[in-house]
Amino acid sequence: MVVKNERLLGPVDSAFFYVETQKNPMNIGAVCIFDGVMHFDELVKLVDSRIHRAPIYQQKIVQTPLNLGQPMWMYDPDFYVGNHIFRLRLEPPGTEEQLRQLAGRLVSSPLNRDKPLWEMHVIEGLSDNRTAIFFKVHHCMVDGLAAVELLTLLFDLTPDMPEIEPKPLYDAPSIPEKTQLVAGALQRDVSQGFKILRKVGGELSFIGSLLSDKEKRRKTFIGMANLLNDNLRPIRRLPINGKNSGRQALAWTEFSLAEVRAIKSGRNASVNDVM
Repeated sequence: MVVKNERLLGPVDSAFFYVETQKNPMNIGAVCIFDGVMHFDELVKLVDSRIHRAPIYQQKIVQTPLNLGQPMWMYDPDFYVGNHIFRLRLEPPGTEEQLRQLAGRLVSSPLNRDKPLWEMHVIEGLSDNRTAIFFKVHHCMVDGLAAVELLTLLFDLTPDMPEIEPKPLYDAPSIPEKTQLVAGALQRDVSQGFKILRKVGGELSFIGSLLSDKEKRRKTFIGMANLLNDNLRPIRRLPINGKNSGRQALAWTEFSLAEVRAIKSGRNASVNDVM
């Protein structure tokens, strides 16, 4: 099996990656609660057998030295699913409040950037003979819906455990040397530079036609003045503004899909809008 080993992060995903700090981790967290006791080793085997269907979960971010280029997704040659799945246990009585506090602590810590940016925590000891899974993934990898897609990939619609399928064999490509990363970034920058020059040429032509047309010139200046007026006003301080402590919290409630559909009906909205 041959795999492609290089994919650039887009501008938005790069922003999520770069704005992260120790006190502002850019994580998405989800808690799933299941009836019954979950067998940890079997879950690890299941994830290991299916993770190849979502290649992004086997890839880590590689940065060009001195940030000369955009960060890239590359297959982690040392990827091992056991480095991402952890086992935890709540102290008795194992209430949902204890689970919420634990999930808040887990989501508040940044992910290890030396490996693919996701974790799964199997949480045992929940009351009423239940097991929870806390799933954490970096926002630069997926949005909320894409994170749910991984869960639908892992979980089945019937209680019957399917036979664990053999995963395809492949050799993960090695991470390029630093000199290769720099050379690749410079090559992309040169190519992008020519594209920008061509675009600038078109913009200069547009500006020339704009300056020669009195009415267009008047509308443009009015638009620019309104834009500056709207964006240069002092920003009003809100009650939520304050120093970031770095602590995050998770909370949840239960409702039916029928309730969601009732809310969206007549409002020209989708189920995703309500969620």
